[in-house]
Order: sequence, then C-alpha cells, then structure tokens
Amino acid sequence: MYNRIAYAVNKFMESNRRHLNSLKKMLETIRGVEFMGLRISLSWKPSSRVDLIELFDKLDEWAKENIGKLVLVIDEAQRIIGPMSRVIAEVLAYVYDHSEVTTIIVSGSEAGVLYRFLGVENPEHPLYGRHLTRIELKKFNRNTSIRFLEEGFTQYNMSVSKDTIEYAVDKLDGVVGWLVEYGYTVVETKDTSKKLVERVLENASRLVLRELEHLLSTRPEQSRKRYMLVLEAIARGHNTWSKIKKYLEEVEMKTIPKSVLHNILHNLIDNSLVEKIVEGRNIHYRIIDPVLQYAFKSRIR
Repeated sequence: MYNRIAYAVNKFMESNRRHLNSLKKMLETIRGVEFMGLRISLSWKPSSRVDLIELFDKLDEWAKENIGKLVLVIDEAQRIIGPMSRVIAEVLAYVYDHSEVTTIIVSGSEAGVLYRFLGVENPEHPLYGRHLTRIELKKFNRNTSIRFLEEGFTQYNMSVSKDTIEYAVDKLDGVVGWLVEYGYTVVETKDTSKKLVERVLENASRLVLRELEHLLSTRPEQSRKRYMLVLEAIARGHNTWSKIKKYLEEVEMKTIPKSVLHNILHNLIDNSLVEKIVEGRNIHYRIIDPVLQYAFKSRIR
C-alpha cells in the first residue's frame, strides 16, 4: 500500500514539473519520506512510518496554494482487505472531513464488496454517514454497443463490416471493458475478421479465470472448487437453486447443505459475478460477465 501511494505521488510530481520545487520542499517536512533524486519512497518501519493523514493533509494544503484542486483515486478498492482496510477507511474519513480541496474517488468492479469497504450500511464504520455520489457504469444496450464500436473505428479511419461489429456485440454483450478490448485489438492488429472476436474471447477468458482464482485464493480448497462448480452450473444452464444444488451433489456425490449454497450464491452476487433474476414466481441466476460465462461454458474439468 505504501509503495502504491509512493508511486502515485511520484507520478503526480512528474506531471507537475513547474511546481516540483515547492512539492519537494513540502514533502521533505514529512517524517518517513525519503528522496532518491526526484523520486520519493515512503517508510513503513514502526520507528519512521509515514503518517498517511499528515501526508494527505500536506498535499491538500499544497494543492490549495498551487493548483486549486487535488483528486485522490483508489481503484479496485474492494481488494483492500484485513486490518489495512480499516486503516485506509479511517484515513479517507479524515481526508473527507478536513481537506479543503481534495476530492476522493473510490472505484471497483465488485459493487457489493466495494460498498462494504465504504461502510455504506455499517454505523460502526469510519466512513458511515458521509455523502456519496454514486456513478454506476452499466452494460451498454445493443444499439449503443454497435454505435460505440462504429464511432471508435471511425476515429481510427478503419472500416469494419456491420456484420462483424454486430457479431462482436452479441458475443461481448455490452460490457464496456470487453468492447474496448476488442476495439483496441482490432486497431492494433488491423484484423477486421470475425475470427478476432473469438481470439479476444479466448484471451479475455484466461484473464477472468486468473482474476477469479485470485479472488478465491484465501478460501479452503473445497470451498474454491464449489465456487467454480456453481459458476460452471449456471454457465451450462443449470441456473435455478434446485438445479445448481443437484449439479453440485452429482459432481461431489454427496448432499450439499442449503446454507452452503446460499452463502456461495450470496458471495457471488456480492462480488458482482452473478445476478439474481426474478420473473414472477420464477427465480434463476445469471453470470453477469459474458466472458466469464464463455470461460465456464467451455471449461473442461
């Protein structure tokens, strides 16, 4: 965490060269900040640890005098877990309450976990009760997805057939990140064939499976296998409670307690991997990311 903050401050200094002297002078007053040329490192030794509140206090004060505004961005904040989660939340609460020109942006791809990090519904949380402006980037609908790719290719003076664009949109299902990945790959490779869509799907599916393995890495082996089996079941059309339970039991050849499946589905929904679809009395589950759906549908156990 300290290394990431040091990296961000160094990038900030690189983009503010004309203010470098005043920035350096300010940072030198903070205990635990060490300069190596024009780059800093932050100490986290107990005897000389940088006080993050002091650091952001000083940055806010400097920004007010020199550039008028400072933006503090924490991306994929849901990955901050354990004791550090509480520490960062307390720092953000202080910055929110005491800074004059600092705006905080917290982003993440797992909405449920992100809101838990922010303490949205926890009165004991350091950030509870602070005003939030929420910006949720949802999937594009089909027409918007087609227009998004068409306008992107136009900017690069590339001609991609309507048929290929529609094929890509149908496969990527309006997820903005994958539409960008496909568009970028077309521009880089100059390949405008439908085969490229499949190649992007293959590469992206390996990426999402690695991300999923990272997400599940702290769980016991049996638990990890069950999460994978639940996703596999949903991807292959066994997408109701009873069908998912039956799928798990047939693979494991033993009875699965209802509470176990309930917790797995709850956590998958919390991590924005699965959504619960209610249609009258019918309830089923769906994998949100089409690439993850593709990865599990074609997965060989």
